[in-house]
Amino acid sequence: MKYIFFMKRIRNNIHILLVVENNQVPMDTRVWKEAQALREKGFNVSVICPNKNKDKNYKKLGEVEIHQYYNPFIKGTSILSILGEYLFTIFPLLFYSLKIYIKKPFSIIHIANPPDFLVILFLPFKLFGIKIVFDHHDLSPELFIEKFGEKNFFFKLLLICEKLSYKLADVIITTNNSIKDTCIKRNKVSKNKVFVIRNGPDLNEIKNLYRVKDNLRRGKKYLIGYVGNIDSQDSLEKLVASIEYIVKERKFDDFRVLIIGDGNYRTKIEDIVQQKSLQEYFIFYGSEYNRKKLFSLLSKIDIGVEPSRETEKFSKSTSTKVMEYMALGKPVIQYNSLEGIFTAGKASLFIKNNDERNFGDAIIYLLKDKKRRKEMGEYGKRRVKKVLQWNIEKEKLLNLYTEKLLNIKIN
Repeated sequence: MKYIFFMKRIRNNIHILLVVENNQVPMDTRVWKEAQALREKGFNVSVICPNKNKDKNYKKLGEVEIHQYYNPFIKGTSILSILGEYLFTIFPLLFYSLKIYIKKPFSIIHIANPPDFLVILFLPFKLFGIKIVFDHHDLSPELFIEKFGEKNFFFKLLLICEKLSYKLADVIITTNNSIKDTCIKRNKVSKNKVFVIRNGPDLNEIKNLYRVKDNLRRGKKYLIGYVGNIDSQDSLEKLVASIEYIVKERKFDDFRVLIIGDGNYRTKIEDIVQQKSLQEYFIFYGSEYNRKKLFSLLSKIDIGVEPSRETEKFSKSTSTKVMEYMALGKPVIQYNSLEGIFTAGKASLFIKNNDERNFGDAIIYLLKDKKRRKEMGEYGKRRVKKVLQWNIEKEKLLNLYTEKLLNIKIN
C-alpha cells in the first residue's frame, strides 16, 4: 500500500508536454488519446496546438491543459504557404513552452510530426535534462512527393530534418512497422530506440451510440461511407470517378455516398461532383468532432471506403478510418497497400493498380452481397477487439513512458 501511494506521488510530480503543429486538440484523436492515457495514469499533462476554430487560447479538458495559438497559414497548399505556416509557428511554440515550463517545469516533451523540424526547435530543453519523444505520424518526404511530385531542395531538407529528429530524440514512436523499418534503415538508428504505438480505435467510443435522426439514405437502398480529411493526398477524385462509372456505365444508382470530413480540397471535390452531375449521390456532411456522433453516423453505412491511391507513402501508412469502419463491423474497400493488408486482412477488398473501375465494381459486388458484407464486418470487428484497439496500444504507451523514459515500475 505504501509502495502504491509512493508511486502515485511520483506520477503526480511528473509533467509531460505534448506538442502538435498540424491539428487542433482534441480533434487530433491520436494526440488526444495519448494525453488522456497519460493523465489517467496520474501524470500532469499540457498540450500546445494550433487554434483552428479560433476559440479560447487556453482551455482545460479532462484535467489536460491545452494552450492554443492562431496560425493564419495553417491551411496552406503551396510550398510557399506551408513555409509560411512553419515559420509563423516557431514563435508561439517557443513562447508557450517557455511559459508553461516557468509555471510548472516538464520532464518530457512529446512531439508529433509533421513537421519534422520541431525536435530541432526544442533541442535547447535537453540542456535542462528534459527528454524528447518524437511521435512519427507521417513520412514527410513521401508526403511531399505526393503533394508536389518532385525530389527538389525541400524534399532533401525534409530528409535531413527526419534524420536529425531520429538522432536527437531520446525515443521514437511510429504508427506501424513499415514506418519503423523505413526510418531505421535510412536514418541508421538502433531499432531499440524505435517503438510502434498504433492508432487503434477506442472501443468505449462506440458504446451507447446516438440515434441518427437524419434520413441519410434519402430514398436509396444503400449507404457508402467515407470519413477523414479532404486534401490532395486523400484522392477523393478517384472515388468520384468510381461513382461516375457505377452510375453511368454500370447503371447502378440505388445508393448515396456520405462524406464526413473537410479540408483544402473539399470545394474542388464538390465542383468535380457538380461537373459530372452526380450531386444526388453525394452528401457532404462536413467535419464531425463529437466522436459518439461520428460513430453513430458511420454505424448506418453499409460499406466504408478508403480511396487513397496506392503510392509508396500510402502503402506504408496505417489508415485510421479503415480501423474505425472495422470497429463498427463494416466491410471495407481500398486500394492495395502493405499496411492496409496487415490492418484489415479479410475485412477488406483490395483493388490493384489504382483501378477506379475495379473499385466501382467492388462497391456494387459488396452492396449486392449481404452475406459477404456480414462475414467481412464480423472478421474486422473481431480483429479490432483482439489486436488493434486503443486499450492494447495504450498499455504499450504507458509502459514505454514508465520503464524506458522514467525508469520506474508502476503496478
